[in-house]
Amino acid sequence: MDLDLNASYDNGYFDKDEQGWCARQVEVRRDGDTVSVRTWGDDNGARAYDDTATYRVGEYLAELGVVRLLNEQGRLVSYFDVNRRGLRSVVEQEVARFAAPAGYMSRAAREALGAMLAPVARALQMAVGAPPPMPLAELTPSPTAEGTMEAIGAADVAGVAWRWMHRHYPRADSLAVGPHQMSVGIEGVGGPYPAGVSVFVQAPHHANFVMRGSIEVMPRALELRERAIAEWTGMVFPEGE
Repeated sequence: MDLDLNASYDNGYFDKDEQGWCARQVEVRRDGDTVSVRTWGDDNGARAYDDTATYRVGEYLAELGVVRLLNEQGRLVSYFDVNRRGLRSVVEQEVARFAAPAGYMSRAAREALGAMLAPVARALQMAVGAPPPMPLAELTPSPTAEGTMEAIGAADVAGVAWRWMHRHYPRADSLAVGPHQMSVGIEGVGGPYPAGVSVFVQAPHHANFVMRGSIEVMPRALELRERAIAEWTGMVFPEGE
C-alpha cells in the first residue's frame, strides 16, 4: 500500500479561559510500514508539551478513505484520513439538529423514540434488544437544573443502559430553552468500542440527535439516524404525560 501518510497541521483553538490561543500541532511522517506522530503545543504559553509516538501501518479502508494505525500489540489506536489529510479518532461523535414532533414530552413519544433509536444503537455495535417501558413519576424540583421540575427514568437491560427524562421550565423566557425538555438515551457497556445514541429536545424547534461510536460502522448508523428522525417527527403524540 503506497499511500501518502504525511501531514502537518494545527488543531489549535482560542480558549477564553486561557485568554489566548491553545496550540495543538500535529506532524505525521511515514517511513515504510511505520508512521511517527509528533504532537506539541501549549495553552497560551502555559503547560507546554511535546510527544512522539510510533505506529504500524494497518489496513486501508477505501470506502472510508482511512488507514488503520496500530500499536505494537496490533491494536487499533487511530486512523489517518487520506482525504482530510490528518488523524482521526477510533471513536467519533456525530450530531444532527431537527425540530421535535407535537406531543414530544409524552410517554408515547418517549417509547416511540426508543424504538427508533434501537436500530441505530445496534448499528453502533450495541447489543440492544427491545426498548423498555418508559414511565415517569411526578415532576419534582431538579437537583441540577435550578428553577426546573423534572422526572428521570432508567433501566439497565443486558448490559445496555437506557435513560429518559422530562423537564419543565415554569418560567421559560427563551424560545431556545423549554418550556418542556425531554431526552431518551442508550449507552453501551462492554462493546468493542464506546458507543451511545441519544436525543435531547431542548425546545420544540431545538432537538439534537447525538451518536458516538466507531467510524467504521458510522455510515450505516447515519443512514438509520436519518430514518429515525423522519419517522419520529412524522408522528403526532397526545399532549401531556
